[in-house]
Amino acid sequence: MIYIRETASAVLGLGLLFFIINGMITTINPKIRGAIHLTIGLIFTILFVLAYFLDNYVYLIFCHPRIYIMFAGSSLLYTIIIPTRLFLKGNREGFSFKGKKIIYTTDKNEYIYLVYKHGTQVFLKDKKGIVLKMKKRSFADQMIEKCNRKYKLTVPEELIKKYGIVTITNKKKEVYHCYIIDINTDLNDFGFTNYNKYELVHMDFAYLDKQIIFRLMIEEEFNVVL
Repeated sequence: MIYIRETASAVLGLGLLFFIINGMITTINPKIRGAIHLTIGLIFTILFVLAYFLDNYVYLIFCHPRIYIMFAGSSLLYTIIIPTRLFLKGNREGFSFKGKKIIYTTDKNEYIYLVYKHGTQVFLKDKKGIVLKMKKRSFADQMIEKCNRKYKLTVPEELIKKYGIVTITNKKKEVYHCYIIDINTDLNDFGFTNYNKYELVHMDFAYLDKQIIFRLMIEEEFNVVL
């Protein structure tokens, strides 16, 4: 029974610590978060091993090695699992250590189209979402984070969701990468107007905004050519 209790203490105690650390850096891109967890986990593991040798061979406390093994092993387990999961998530979603890149080519203009939402309330400016023009070497997550800061918002990455792409085939193509950002406040102080999402179908929008906003409200993936 004592082994189960000590193992649970090590696993749950360190798990809580890693959970708190992850909560503090949740808005950072996954690969950087993975590197932070890897560094912190290795430091903890080394400290537990070092503590064993110091206690038993320097300070002569002679504690049972299983305690150190359980804590060092738990730390190493989290050090492997969490960074691996975050690195895989970063690769899957197109992140580099600099940010999430949208490939930019000179044969088209690319934009990020953002719609802020709180519950059933949708925040628009002049019946439009926020449009950010991409530049060469642009990173989507950095541009979105800068926009969020402009409106005094801190939004975890899991609440920033890309649902689709709308492409306009003019002489020079225009490509809109379309996102919904879930927030827990309103934006009326920043010139936005809030609308109930179920009332949007009765409103008049410019053609492009209508195509994007209505599809975003369904919250299903899309890839549309207009």
